[in-house]
Order: sequence, then C-alpha cells, then structure tokens
Amino acid sequence: MTESLRITVMKVRNGPDSFSSAAGEIALNNRELSSRTEEQAANEQNDGIAQINIAMEQIDTTTQQNAALVEESSTAAQLMAEHATIISDRVRVFRLDATHKASEGIGVEQLRSLPV
Repeated sequence: MTESLRITVMKVRNGPDSFSSAAGEIALNNRELSSRTEEQAANEQNDGIAQINIAMEQIDTTTQQNAALVEESSTAAQLMAEHATIISDRVRVFRLDATHKASEGIGVEQLRSLPV
C-alpha cells in the first residue's frame, strides 16, 4: 500500500509538468493540422482554377468553330440564293400564259441558244 501511495504522490507532483507537456503537444499538433488543412485547401483551389481554365479554353475553341460554321453557312446561303435566281430566270421561259398551249412552247433550238 505504501508503494501505491508513493506512486500516487509522484503522479500528483508531476501532474503540472505532465499537463504542460501535453498542452505543448496539443498546440504543436494543432499547428500541424492547421498547416496541412491550409495546404490542402490551396491545392484544391489551384485544381479548381486549372479546371476552370481548361473549360474556358474549350468554350473558346467551340465558339471559334461555331463562328466559322456560321460564316460557311452564310456563304452557302448566299450562293444558293444566287443559284435560285439563275434557275428562276432560266425556268421563266417555260411558263405559259392562258392563251398558249403546251405544244406552242419554246423550241429546242431556242433552248440551245439560251445563255448558260
């Protein structure tokens, strides 16, 4: 029993030192954890910014491709309108009014003489 009492007394006497040591370790661990958390947050933020940059580059590329397609479509529409006018002018000779019969239409020689 005296041995047990002696151990208890030593623990009580060393208590303030043990507490101080434990508090120091807790503070050190807290600083380490805080530092790791900040580092991880910074890494995640950098990753997020990199992903945004990639997405913006893809949007820019797609926008440029769309602009090129719009320009091509506009050119094609303009060309088709020109061709439609030419075809309309050429087909106009085949129209008959109410006084003409189909057999009285334009002759083959007249068709051959039309500008192409």
